[in-house]
Amino acid sequence: MAHTVQPPAGKLMAEHKADDTTELCVRLCAPASDGSPPVAQPPQLLHVFVERPIHLRMFLERVVAALTPQQKAAALTTWLPAVHTTLLELYLTPPLPQLAQLQLGDPTAQPPTSTSQATTVDTLTEAERHSRALTLLRNEWVEGAAATYDAEHALVLCQLHSFGAGALYLYERLRLYKEVLALHMAAGDNVGLLEACGRLAPEEPQLWVDVLAFLGSRQDDCSREVREALVHIERGRLLSPLLVLQTLATNKNLTLSVVKEYVGRCLAEDSAALAEDQAAIRRLSEQTARMGSEVEQLRTSARIFQHSKCTACTAALDLPAVHFLCMHSFHTRCLGEDQADCPRCAADNREVADLRRALEGAAGAHDQFFEQLGRAEDGFSVVADHYGKGLFSRVDG
Repeated sequence: MAHTVQPPAGKLMAEHKADDTTELCVRLCAPASDGSPPVAQPPQLLHVFVERPIHLRMFLERVVAALTPQQKAAALTTWLPAVHTTLLELYLTPPLPQLAQLQLGDPTAQPPTSTSQATTVDTLTEAERHSRALTLLRNEWVEGAAATYDAEHALVLCQLHSFGAGALYLYERLRLYKEVLALHMAAGDNVGLLEACGRLAPEEPQLWVDVLAFLGSRQDDCSREVREALVHIERGRLLSPLLVLQTLATNKNLTLSVVKEYVGRCLAEDSAALAEDQAAIRRLSEQTARMGSEVEQLRTSARIFQHSKCTACTAALDLPAVHFLCMHSFHTRCLGEDQADCPRCAADNREVADLRRALEGAAGAHDQFFEQLGRAEDGFSVVADHYGKGLFSRVDG
């Protein structure tokens, strides 16, 4: 005698009375009006809706919508994240028509004829399902709080079902900014690419470098986009003009007029900076020569002190008095005990001495120098800076 395996009661009920079973499951899981706890949690009833994704979605939507803020907060630590992730998958998976009743154990049975047994078809369009999916992703990840769904699982679902809007949102919330740009690049969406980069680049300015490289690799005319990217690159001084020209040179549809104004402004700024540096060099050279002359006079000539007032109290200078080579004079009573340095110049002298000690200590920090050299875009400037500070001078032990 042949035996047929019957499905669980809940699944059997859903096969025969899908709408009534969905209503019953909602009543079992939704919060009661009298405040009593629900009889079951949604994950415990998922098996009832096996092969019935449309009713499963309806069931989960109604249970989640019935939650109060307090109940939602409590569910966050138990079943709500799993339910939200399941709902997202239901929104993104195109549902097939489902049978309201299956003929069990009788392969020769006739198809159902009653209205309750007719084929159930999802009334939501793909656009509506995607809209609900994006709303779930946005509303269930409040600013400053964690998402109430598995964000990484949700991202995999969006990628698997080519749901670009959801993937873009999750990439941005997960701070995967390069992936945001990559999606726009893959779609050839230059407008979206520039808009996204303008929004995200304040946190990661180097994104404009990736945008410029992408535009340089295109084989169509993207002059407007290049000009907009150059505005941001120039503002942040992200690339040298030479590197900009080299990056864009591969795009045969771009003309020199696109970068002419940008290069002109960069050259003007560099010329102005060069003029300032030359003026500073002349000024420092004159100061160095003057200081050298004063040092030579101190070494070879007598210094005559003719001050008539104390630098501290401004009263008439009388004996006993102390004169410093910096040309400040004090009453002995106006100086502290064991005062070996000029009070007026002591702070500046300590600053110079501390700087000298710091530079002498840095002269032996070879690892730090090579680390800076490896990170710098312009290694010559790092070497020049160390030379200027005397860090390559020999320090006697």
